[in-house]
Amino acid sequence: KLYALVNVEKYTIVATGESQTEAKRAYIEKLKKDGNVDIGNTPSTDLPKTAITVGDIRIATVSGESVLYITANDGNLYKQSISNDESVMLIKVGDELTVYYTETETNKIRQINEWYFKGEEPVDTPKEDNSNTEGEQ
Repeated sequence: KLYALVNVEKYTIVATGESQTEAKRAYIEKLKKDGNVDIGNTPSTDLPKTAITVGDIRIATVSGESVLYITANDGNLYKQSISNDESVMLIKVGDELTVYYTETETNKIRQINEWYFKGEEPVDTPKEDNSNTEGEQ
């Protein structure tokens, strides 16, 4: 017995699993890798992050969606669906960005999950350490 999830807007996005939980997990991974679907609930702190300088910007239509591709100084290509984040249209060649991303199935192409201009990234609040060190009372 298998469970399947099919995206009703993009029928090519299909995931299966031997349990509902497994099917859901596979579906979420496909959404992350697709790059044209906003999965919303992935906290950026759980994702890899990097600082890049924008070398080139291209826009392509993929499955009827406009996708912005950024060639970065680190040798990778970063992509984001414009309909998921119109603010990517503010990015210009030479801009320095902090990018939270997920890897795609294609080597050297990364899906942007969240991005900030250099210096505009929210400050991470350090987690309070309530543990006592040895010898302290």
